[in-house]
Amino acid sequence: MSNSDRFDSSGLTEALRSRGLHCSQLPELAMFPPLTYVLMLEVPETTSIKVGSLTCNTFGPGWFYYVGSAKRAGGHRLRRHLENHKRVHWHIDYLTTDPAVQFWGILGWNSPEQTECGLVAKLAARPGLRFVAPGFGTGDCQAGCVSHLLWAADVSVNQALWQWLLQGHPQPFLRCRRGTEPVGRPARL
Repeated sequence: MSNSDRFDSSGLTEALRSRGLHCSQLPELAMFPPLTYVLMLEVPETTSIKVGSLTCNTFGPGWFYYVGSAKRAGGHRLRRHLENHKRVHWHIDYLTTDPAVQFWGILGWNSPEQTECGLVAKLAARPGLRFVAPGFGTGDCQAGCVSHLLWAADVSVNQALWQWLLQGHPQPFLRCRRGTEPVGRPARL
């Protein structure tokens, strides 16, 4: 295992806490696995955010769901997403660095059954969700997805989606959410 593959889970834990997220399930591994993940973001009021060359610049109010993946070093990728101050590199960085955008939750899967584009398709089929920002997060997309960012206006859609994702197959091995839940036992992989 190279040093670049080693992961300091305490850094991720601190980044999660800094965003007000608590995990009921967080892997306890020296090497955090590759993963497919959903960042669940809340934008309480309409906000203008310039996202590179994309034409969509107005976000909110509502909940946004960004689907991404990390083939290696998934924990490093998540920690980077959680950082407030970083060099903007990916489309999602424009949202995660804007002070009007709040993290609501993160779910992660380490399963060949849960692919990035497959998860986008599952989310797009859910009632109350729609694509926003065509081209968002699709720079390396092989499936021709419209966007890897979806939006819901209603809090009940957000709550139902959280429960649906938790109960789906495969089950997420990483479960973090805004609130006061204590960190539970580590997931076994």
